[in-house]
Amino acid sequence: MFHVEQTNITLEKTDMTAASSQKSQPLLDLDGAAAMMRKISINVLNKDSEQTLFTCPVEGIELPEKPLDALMGYGTFRSWYNQGADKIWRPMPWWEKRNKGDFQVEDEFVCEGVIIRVAGGKELEFENYEPEDEDDEKDTARPAARITNIILKPTPGGITLLSLHLQVRPGIGKTNLALQEHQFRHIHLTLTETKLDEKEGRQQPLPLVEGNTDSAAGTDEQAANTQVAAATAKPGEVIDGTTPKSRAATRARNAH
Repeated sequence: MFHVEQTNITLEKTDMTAASSQKSQPLLDLDGAAAMMRKISINVLNKDSEQTLFTCPVEGIELPEKPLDALMGYGTFRSWYNQGADKIWRPMPWWEKRNKGDFQVEDEFVCEGVIIRVAGGKELEFENYEPEDEDDEKDTARPAARITNIILKPTPGGITLLSLHLQVRPGIGKTNLALQEHQFRHIHLTLTETKLDEKEGRQQPLPLVEGNTDSAAGTDEQAANTQVAAATAKPGEVIDGTTPKSRAATRARNAH
């Protein structure tokens, strides 16, 4: 186990009150979030070493209540956690019925800016790329990074652990080497102006159940299969059922 610091997520123009009827976009902006970077997957695109794609697994980012709701939709935290008499927030009991006790977000994000702060305070920066020749069909614009394989895991104490894959193109210089040197080491991650990838569509439903442990007792199986479009649902709205895509994803994960 390793300790990570509390994450700051930008909550720009997002109304978290129950009275709000406005639809909000999922937010995944991070500000110096402490995390651990695992083994990087390296893929040389089109046999061009300067277009090397790094897929960096990052885990252990801590999300308290407001950042979790900013990402997944209003009411998510209080539907995923129950507060006992000791005032400690704990995951709802139906989480035990989910494989590995976590939730995988199917959608992907893109962002306009990335800063990875490594040992010694050195910052590795990535920005949007705009082609110099607009007529060159092979040279297209691309975001600073793509964020995939997002997994959320509720833990006792009310902190949800976020893990993700960060795809960046570090070139063949010092940034490339610095990233490889920091595999299996602590980093601090900043993501700016993140948004859902339009090519991948909108965020899928997520597990959500109303009430506390007592009211939810005896309906764990139903709760495990209950989903809601949290990013657009009204506060407290619950929608029963699953989608074919989510069921296929669950079967694939359970097969491992």
